[in-house]
Amino acid sequence: MSALTARDFPAFFQELNGVEPFPWQVRLAAEVMAGQWPEAISLPTASGKTACIDVAIFALAAAVGRRQPRRILFVVDRRLVVDEAHARAVRAAERLAEAKAGVLGAVAERLRELAGGGDAQPLATAILRGGIYRDDGWVRSPLQPTVVLSTVDQIGSRLLFRGYGVSPNAWPIHAGLLATDSLLIVDEAHTSAPFVETLGWVRRYCEDRWAQRRLPGALQVVAMSATPVTGGSTTRPFTLDDADRAHPVLQRRLQARKLATLARAPSKEPAFVGDALKHATQLAPSARSVGVVVNRVATARAIHAALNSRTKAKGGDRLDADVILLTGRVRPIARDALVAEVRGRVFSDPNRPGVAATRPLLVVATQCIEVGADLDFDALVTECAPIDALRQRFGRLDRLGQRGESKAVVLVREDSAPDDGTPVDDPVYGEALSRTWNWLTEASAGGTFDFGIEHFDGAGLTADLLTPTPSAPVLLPAHVDCWVQTSPAPHADPDPAVFLHGPAEPRADVQVVWRSDLAAEAPESWPACVAACPPSSPEAMSVPLFQFRAWLAGEGAPASSDVEGLEGAPSETDQAATAAGARLVLRWAGPDDDRTQLVTGIDRILPGDTLVVPAGLGGCDRFGWNPASTEQVSDLGDEAQFLRRTAILRLTAGALRDWRWLTAEATAALAPLAGMTAEQEVDEGEMREALSLLSGESDAPAWLRALADHLGGKGLQVSPHPGGTGLVLSSTRRLRVAGSLGAVEGFSDDATSSRAAAVIPLEAHLEHVSSLARHFGTLLGLPDELVADLGRAGLLHDWGKADPRFQLWLAGGDPAALAAAGCLLAKSPRLPRSPDGLRKARDRSGYPAGGRHELLSVGLAQSERHLLGAASEPDLVLHLVATHHGRCRPLAPTVLDESPRSVKAPAPGGEGACSSDTRLDALDSGVLERFWRLVRRYGWWGLAYLEAILRLADQRASQQAREEA
Repeated sequence: MSALTARDFPAFFQELNGVEPFPWQVRLAAEVMAGQWPEAISLPTASGKTACIDVAIFALAAAVGRRQPRRILFVVDRRLVVDEAHARAVRAAERLAEAKAGVLGAVAERLRELAGGGDAQPLATAILRGGIYRDDGWVRSPLQPTVVLSTVDQIGSRLLFRGYGVSPNAWPIHAGLLATDSLLIVDEAHTSAPFVETLGWVRRYCEDRWAQRRLPGALQVVAMSATPVTGGSTTRPFTLDDADRAHPVLQRRLQARKLATLARAPSKEPAFVGDALKHATQLAPSARSVGVVVNRVATARAIHAALNSRTKAKGGDRLDADVILLTGRVRPIARDALVAEVRGRVFSDPNRPGVAATRPLLVVATQCIEVGADLDFDALVTECAPIDALRQRFGRLDRLGQRGESKAVVLVREDSAPDDGTPVDDPVYGEALSRTWNWLTEASAGGTFDFGIEHFDGAGLTADLLTPTPSAPVLLPAHVDCWVQTSPAPHADPDPAVFLHGPAEPRADVQVVWRSDLAAEAPESWPACVAACPPSSPEAMSVPLFQFRAWLAGEGAPASSDVEGLEGAPSETDQAATAAGARLVLRWAGPDDDRTQLVTGIDRILPGDTLVVPAGLGGCDRFGWNPASTEQVSDLGDEAQFLRRTAILRLTAGALRDWRWLTAEATAALAPLAGMTAEQEVDEGEMREALSLLSGESDAPAWLRALADHLGGKGLQVSPHPGGTGLVLSSTRRLRVAGSLGAVEGFSDDATSSRAAAVIPLEAHLEHVSSLARHFGTLLGLPDELVADLGRAGLLHDWGKADPRFQLWLAGGDPAALAAAGCLLAKSPRLPRSPDGLRKARDRSGYPAGGRHELLSVGLAQSERHLLGAASEPDLVLHLVATHHGRCRPLAPTVLDESPRSVKAPAPGGEGACSSDTRLDALDSGVLERFWRLVRRYGWWGLAYLEAILRLADQRASQQAREEA
């Protein structure tokens, strides 16, 4: 394969996208390949700026001798509705996976080499929509070229070792990978100034002066915006030039006129909604799609309800149009379903006709559409907002310049813009809203203002017209010293939100999941019910912590916007943290984690928690978070697992209630199964017949038909539903779902990570992990001695599993099963899945509660001095062994072992031995000092990166063994 050069980029772009690149895209590719990425990129809306992803992909494939980042992170400070960047990344991944020839084929071949060769995919994609326990598909391999799309909260919290909703034991993995070998593009960076400032500090602390030994693969940051934010840099931003302005396609977009009428509206909500309704219906007849964008979720819902009622009216009041609501607080699966309904009618499309060809579509939305939404309205009604927010909203009007001239209305509430021009403090935007209105009225011509890109005269714009973005505090080494302590975290722990959004608005989310199989009369069964189908991100909704607390306590949730960090004030109930009469929910942190527990007190609900709510409590409708709703919420758990390639289907009464499309024949076959108790025996023939009927239901969703068909094949497993009635169906065969990353397991706990579909001998597992760790280290360009130490740590990491009691636990507490295995076990199919079964098996084995096999691994490694002495850096080897499940950063957990055993090291020909009571929790054990020595040697993020390499090798070896079993 000949070397790729910058001259090949236009051909790559053409083959990938079917169109030629704009001049700026070619220039950027050449600049990146000649040096580093620019610190700032200033490009107007609709100029194709998401093509930066294509540039990054090509530069990575073409890099020879000059390192380019494997992980491309595209970050926006909004909860996503329709994400143009992710759609582009998915399309690129699909095209590269299919490519066999041409420049595209050459790029795909090179990316496969970088990913490790073999059957590796050239490019992976992921959306981080909110952390969920073990929903870590994007961290499958440190080698994999990956495009990740996310928000400031999700990327920022992970980078600062406090990933929201991520298991604390996985915090170092996320931090190490994000800070190493990564390109972080912050879209519309002027709305994320505190985050950009914090990134500047993180980059400084990754430099040589903060580590004695720097690892290859520095973090690169690009601030992309029409209002550049460079974190104090004086570097001139990369922007359009004359060749771009002369380009016929770009020229049409840049010169389109967007004429907005400035109008006052009543302040009170019903009257304001009426005015917005009036203007939208006036614009609808001459437009294919009309956007109605407002500043508060409650206002958007009220306008949507009013428009909906007009579509059902009769006579002259009837509105002949379709209406949809888009907000940021919505479950991803539900959001995708909403988008699918209107995709062809509102997405940017060069072939779309310029006038209405069907009934007009009215899209009512919040600020969630301002960034990353590839929407294209023919007309627009928007509530007044700061000038940067308005420009983003008008970027969705005639996005491709096909109409040439479009109409819009900007509405301001009378109490937000007094006639005398006095600035007013708006609950969402502060004084910036009224100052913007005053500026618009002065700059307008007869009450009309042109928001067209080339027609917008920005002269006289001042910072007080922009969305308020407070500065982040100075990030000190002392802050990072606190965050790098992940197990246990220090009691005085800095709040990451302050460094992501500024000190004025520290806000945190929780992840909320609704389930229909949680019986109100048996809450003690909820952990087992949820363990049967663990929560995952496609079904989870991010909700502000204070809003969820208020809703749980029975209050109406405070009004909110869809701007990150600008959520309004918490209620007095939240501030007092009292919960008289609060409803019962389940905090989920995994089947064998003590944090998984029933919660009633709202003060016990913490930032980042994953909370599972009985579907009957309401709080959500098809358009998202709706605290006023008391309707039964649909359960999306099985569909979410399907998207992650896991075959699970719960047959319960709640599931049948959701499946309203079932035919009478299918209902008759499924209802008895959904009503079965644990004492009843399942007839396999009846089960397979019911699955066959379900797979043939023409009105059933495609995912459910495919799942039923898959379960009807080989490997079907049937177990009683833990709730008391119903069944849980699963399969030992993994689903194949196009475009999914799949689940990742085994980042934290002894029990969960030691479960497998077949017996995996300890010796084979150790060799496999060692080989993969060396393979990863070599391809990542680490020095030979570090590669060797990673391999040595892989050989030692699970020695502690040689404890006879741990071996018996792996066998489910059955001595006969352990004897039948005939070898020391690393993984076992006999380890129970349910929390109760795990506890009973552990009790039978005698293994101490809370026991940690990695601590015994450290003790045994120290006993075999000839093996440890051969390491280039024995401290690093011991640390990697101690932390391979996320503990010992910086202190080892205390384990009460009332009947300690002397365990022999499982090394061939070895003579070392160690007591299972390792005493490594003692302050003078060396664990603490070793941690801090290595932090100073490799840096805060460098040490986490080395840990991530070994832990991902362990995870990959376990997964490969399961798939081959």
